[in-house]
Amino acid sequence: MAASIILGVNRLGNGLVRNDSSVEPFLFDAFGEMLHAVLSGKCQDIFEKITQSDVFNIYNFDALNDEEFNVAVRLIDQYVGGKTPETHNEELVWNYWKNFAKPFIHQDPRFQAG
Repeated sequence: MAASIILGVNRLGNGLVRNDSSVEPFLFDAFGEMLHAVLSGKCQDIFEKITQSDVFNIYNFDALNDEEFNVAVRLIDQYVGGKTPETHNEELVWNYWKNFAKPFIHQDPRFQAG
């Protein structure tokens, strides 16, 4: 069964379009492990908002307000950029984040560079 990661929204004309992706369960699990390592404890409220639907195999960045969204993105960027993947699953998550998620995140109106 596929799982979903809802990355945010993108302006399209006068409306907004949700940016999400269906991922294989192993990538969903590995992404969840990364979220736990990055956000659990330090930013527990953000972690809980993103993962509140994980029982339905959904991680949801769309649930975050502007500030929370940017904090989560910044912390994940620091984690992914400051650490070498130690396992194959970590490498897959890093590649997913850098090459797939980030371009969509940059299109989200909540995103603030820096």
